[in-house]
Amino acid sequence: MPNAVGEIEAVRVDVASGVDGQLVPLPQGQWTLFDAVEATQVVAQLDSKPALAALEVSRQDIAKLQKDAEAEQSRLARDPAKPRDPAKLTDEKQRAAARTHWTVEQRRLGVLNRQAQLETDRIALEQLDVQFDSSKRAHARNALTDEQLHVARLERDLFAKRIEQNMLALADAESQHTSANSQLKEQPPLTDNDELRVLVPFRAAVAAQDARLRQLQVQLEALAIRAPITGTISAIHGWPGQLVRTGQPIITIAANHGQYIVSYVRQDQRLRPEVGSAVSVYLRGMHSQPVAATVERLGPQVLPIPQHQRRDPGIREWGLPVRITLPNGLNVRPGELVDLVFKT
Repeated sequence: MPNAVGEIEAVRVDVASGVDGQLVPLPQGQWTLFDAVEATQVVAQLDSKPALAALEVSRQDIAKLQKDAEAEQSRLARDPAKPRDPAKLTDEKQRAAARTHWTVEQRRLGVLNRQAQLETDRIALEQLDVQFDSSKRAHARNALTDEQLHVARLERDLFAKRIEQNMLALADAESQHTSANSQLKEQPPLTDNDELRVLVPFRAAVAAQDARLRQLQVQLEALAIRAPITGTISAIHGWPGQLVRTGQPIITIAANHGQYIVSYVRQDQRLRPEVGSAVSVYLRGMHSQPVAATVERLGPQVLPIPQHQRRDPGIREWGLPVRITLPNGLNVRPGELVDLVFKT
């Protein structure tokens, strides 16, 4: 006779939005209840227009700062013998140090400009990836011709190649910035008050643009909402056109397979399971043969037993949680109850 009840592990994941935004339609159409999804597959998409607009504003601000840095460096190189204040900056070494500082800021802005361009391209490539994935599925259903699939793949690959080139340009810009920083270490400290009065707020403005760009990168990465696990859609909470907040669930995915069995051993039972103890598993509703399993882990505390595993659902019970291996080939679904016999 069974001396315990076990439950197949049932994983349900609420897939939520990482940022505020508006849901937009997917190329393949809206997901429906009980659709199968794969891990990392895009299950929802937020409107990219606000983030792209903010990114464009950031790019314009970076471009303006680049022009300001070029103008200041040109001033230093144009008339080294006549500084703005003859009583200041008489040492040519200070002027050379100031030029190097401005070179570093120029190189830093060049890196930011490349990063902003790369983020814009990545959003476009993300959309092309989703469209190509939809095209592959349509092609598998014979709803798309080979030529149409080839065009979709070619468009995606060409844009991916463009991103590769931009990444090489970004690496080159970062190398130039690193080299300028190395040259700056060889210069004496900048002590001229006139130059510091201009350089310090400019450097703060560049740092603000850097932080703003990193913030936008996080927002842009969260626009495509992907499935964290492979499974089946068990609930849909959001639809295209709906505004969602950060952390708001959009769909719920239920895993198709469990990984182990969870049971509870009551205190009044003459059972003291240990790791490695043998357990026989019986399927319910049929004359099944026992399937051998073993105890994998024991819980650290005695916990309330779930209602559907109690002897009497109306009476609360406590027990020690026990994790049991799920035998290979056992045809069970997540959440299904099985009968157990612990070998004593």
